Amino acid sequence: IMTADIDFDGADLAPVGSSATYFNGIFDGDGHVLRNGQVNVQGASPFVYVGTGGTIRDLGVEEVMVTGDYAAGLVFWNEGVILDCYATGAVSSTYDTHGVAAGLVAANKGSITACYAAGAVSGSGAGVGGLVFLNEGVILACYATGAVTLTYTSGVAGGLVAGNQGSITACYATGAVSGGGADYVGGLVGIQDPATGTVADSFWDIETSGQEGSGGGRGLTSAQMGTVYTFQNAGWSAYPWVMQDGAPPRLDWEGLGWPAIPEAGP
Repeated sequence: IMTADIDFDGADLAPVGSSATYFNGIFDGDGHVLRNGQVNVQGASPFVYVGTGGTIRDLGVEEVMVTGDYAAGLVFWNEGVILDCYATGAVSSTYDTHGVAAGLVAANKGSITACYAAGAVSGSGAGVGGLVFLNEGVILACYATGAVTLTYTSGVAGGLVAGNQGSITACYATGAVSGGGADYVGGLVGIQDPATGTVADSFWDIETSGQEGSGGGRGLTSAQMGTVYTFQNAGWSAYPWVMQDGAPPRLDWEGLGWPAIPEAGP
């Protein structure tokens, strides 16, 4: 359990966990922040492998720059639970043709709930995602706002998720998405497996993203993204969202003092 914020003063961080030793404990940030560091290794992220018994919750990662062949703002490979977390630092992949980058988690096989990523994500390899590169698990009530930039023409790019083989529910993305001519580029999802992937009640901003299409979800104008009724009608009152007209929803734990999204009428 963290009892205070930690400022690393620009130092290099040693990632937690490895392919041989997954992190299977509980890391409780208790609302505190890891900030001002950098991670620059092959599988780059503050936490590398989180196992099925692992939980990371109530943690912020700010101004931590992550660079590597496979890079993510918080966790590289997740099979556990990530809850009420966020990352705002820039993430970039330096591995041409095969590298991946994601704002929060590179590969998700577990659950990510009530989280967000706001840092710019870029890469020249297989793909980039604003929140997650490859989702094979559950993503619930999350959002991404950072710019997503792919410079390799054969990759996949998505404002929230690059490739979806799991479930995405009550999520949104607003960041600019550019794909360098890649075949699969989407405002919310780059590409979705029709057999296993599902997207429910999720949206992207077609104006700020610059993308009319997506592998899943529904595109909205900026005005619609800032209208409470849009999300009320989509049933977002069932999730930890708050909102006021004129701005997209935010998560209740962010402490903005906004009202909860009301239930849809009969």
